Amino acid sequence: MKRITWDEWEKGREQAERTLGRIARAFPRPYRRERPRDSDEAGLLRERGTPERLIGPVSDEK
Repeated sequence: MKRITWDEWEKGREQAERTLGRIARAFPRPYRRERPRDSDEAGLLRERGTPERLIGPVSDEK
């Protein structure tokens, strides 16, 4: 197991936050699912607390 110091951990965390910020700024708006999802799968995702914008529209077809 590799052990790191607190300063090494902080440096890695700060670098990861900068990278994540750069990636987030590359997208003009939050992701929204547009492809229809199976109603059973959508229900399961709602039970787990998934935001509606990530669930998307529900297909009535079986």
